[in-house]
Amino acid sequence: MVLTPVETGMDGNSQLTATDIDLASCRRILVVKLDFIGDWVLCTPFLRNLRRSAPQAHITAIVLQRVRDLAATCPDIDRVVALRESLPAVPLLTPGDAAALRSFIDDYRQGAFDLAVVPRWDADFWGAASIAAASGGRWVVGFSERCTGRKQRLNRGHDRLFTHLLDRRQPTHEVEHNLALLRFMGGEVTVRDADLRLASADEAAADGFVREVFGSAGCDVVALAPFASEPKRNLPGRRLVRLARALRAKFGCRFAIIGGPAHVARAAELAAEIGGAASACGRLSLRGAAALIRRSVALVGADSAPAHVAAAFGTPVAVASCHPANGRPSHANSPLRFAPWGEPACIRVVQPERAAMPCRDACHSARPHCILNIPEGRLLHETIGLLERAMGRLRPSRRGAAAQPSDIEAAFPA
Repeated sequence: MVLTPVETGMDGNSQLTATDIDLASCRRILVVKLDFIGDWVLCTPFLRNLRRSAPQAHITAIVLQRVRDLAATCPDIDRVVALRESLPAVPLLTPGDAAALRSFIDDYRQGAFDLAVVPRWDADFWGAASIAAASGGRWVVGFSERCTGRKQRLNRGHDRLFTHLLDRRQPTHEVEHNLALLRFMGGEVTVRDADLRLASADEAAADGFVREVFGSAGCDVVALAPFASEPKRNLPGRRLVRLARALRAKFGCRFAIIGGPAHVARAAELAAEIGGAASACGRLSLRGAAALIRRSVALVGADSAPAHVAAAFGTPVAVASCHPANGRPSHANSPLRFAPWGEPACIRVVQPERAAMPCRDACHSARPHCILNIPEGRLLHETIGLLERAMGRLRPSRRGAAAQPSDIEAAFPA
């Protein structure tokens, strides 16, 4: 049975509830979330509410290899199965996961899942719908292929893989889409915050890194995260260096550059150019880097996973987005869909007012392009305001007011 919209709300989204799904009675639930690290962070409010709506269920999450370490400490998941990032995706077997993988394969082959759900509004690139459908779950739930034009093109025919579909076409934040899917299944939304958990060893690794490279674990560190999965979203190196030097002159802070193993060489170059900076790339695990972000005064960088991690922990974050302010709201780079999710007062997203030609509705370049239309002075101004609040350096007469341009800011083009 495939449910289609029978009622449309003022926002253009379906208000249908799949009333025959009984989450409270579910004993085994499969969540297929084959996305990147930032997407996992934005899925945690869904997982928190799913756990509360199905308190008796044993919940398994299938994730991509890069997400595994974060998913492993999620308190709302009982079992994690990681897939290698290949097509077709295959299970990643590590020594500590052997028993969990065997038990999952048994459940999967026996059709033991009551519910399989794919919390992915846009196009499915990794076959998540097929994995959910083949689980034999009584209920297989997800978003319709009609939700976005890209999904219609890339996932034509996927709707037949589901028993229940939410057709929700109006763009909004990914967290809102996933919470709507939870309500669609009859669940109740009682919390809306993202939730990431770390182990004590992760915190110790982050403290040890700061102590080793800066001489003290108690110094003020600003995390810099210039790298993204798409080069067009990268914060250009020269701009990052100028920004960091200006912040160091004003606040006297140190900088830790966040990235993956592929960024080791470039991060080392940036650290040397900035001065008073060190690269954590290749030196900390995923959760170790998350712990470093958590203990940082703030994070400044690209629209990428570290920004989502920062917002989830409540670390103030300033993001430079490549998506123009007058761009298409439904685009995958739109802050409407993918802005860091957290306390609004602690989040700044700076966009170019318009795309750089020949781009129009979004940045279609393979390298940093539209992001260069962000005035450097504007990004610096927003970052200084964020840091002044984060470091408690506002004078009483200015508390709560917007930060004013300084001599340092005046040296940057507005």
